[in-house]
Amino acid sequence: MIDTNEVKITGKVMKILQINDSLIRVTVSVHHEHYISGTRDIVESFVGVLVNNSTIIRKLSSLRKGDKVQVTAHLKLDYQFTSGGNRKEILRVYADNIEIMDYRI
Repeated sequence: MIDTNEVKITGKVMKILQINDSLIRVTVSVHHEHYISGTRDIVESFVGVLVNNSTIIRKLSSLRKGDKVQVTAHLKLDYQFTSGGNRKEILRVYADNIEIMDYRI
């Protein structure tokens, strides 16, 4: 059975930010195709992946900016409150596994 919240992302690490001891945010650059009015465009998107699994965090000690990675993750609908007191829903990507595909040259 396929988990409908599972996503796979392959791209290049752009930024690694340790938020606290148990949470790291990895920004991954992903190139993909778009067809607009019959024109093929390659665009770059940035995906923020949250890592809150201690096993994966230990594995990421060798991860560096520029590394090519494959991320298996799941989506989670979170929320936070704005300064005006309104509830804001946020779709977050949480890593289940991160594999370093190759090292930068």
